[in-house]
Amino acid sequence: MRLLIFTPFYPPHIGGLETHALEFNQHLAPLVDHITVFTPRLPTSAPVHETNNNITIIRFPAFEPVHNYPLPKFWSVDFWRLWHEALSGQPTYVLSRTRFFFTSLMAWRVARKYALPWLHVEHGSDFAHFHSPLKSLIGKLYDWTCGRFVLRRADILVANSAASAMFVSKLSGRNDC
Repeated sequence: MRLLIFTPFYPPHIGGLETHALEFNQHLAPLVDHITVFTPRLPTSAPVHETNNNITIIRFPAFEPVHNYPLPKFWSVDFWRLWHEALSGQPTYVLSRTRFFFTSLMAWRVARKYALPWLHVEHGSDFAHFHSPLKSLIGKLYDWTCGRFVLRRADILVANSAASAMFVSKLSGRNDC
């Protein structure tokens, strides 16, 4: 089994999702042939490539048009070179984390194009809240479209808490999380 994991953040970026992703990969690594993590290069001081046992981390060029919402630099030749490198590992499964990040849509694209099973791990238990009511409304609308799209199309949904499972059910209409 070869996994291609799309995650919006990964160490050395600091946070709970990053810690969960790292520990999940470390526990899963002995059970699979190989794991490739495809993630934004944030912070930009992080190495582009990193290998630890059978885990390869490929960090692509990205920017944050909104704080903590990384997007790939699609215009970068380096992005496309790294994209093809990540796919060259011939994954048998695709995994994504957190519905509203663009990396989840990237996972959907790869799973669909190559007819691969897609597992999505949901970390959120509510709509994103911002300091502005307008931004919160925009975030909620984004979730009802893009977030819902991700949750409805993933082959397998995993929630990292009971609250996340309830939210996934509410947003997606699925009860198989």
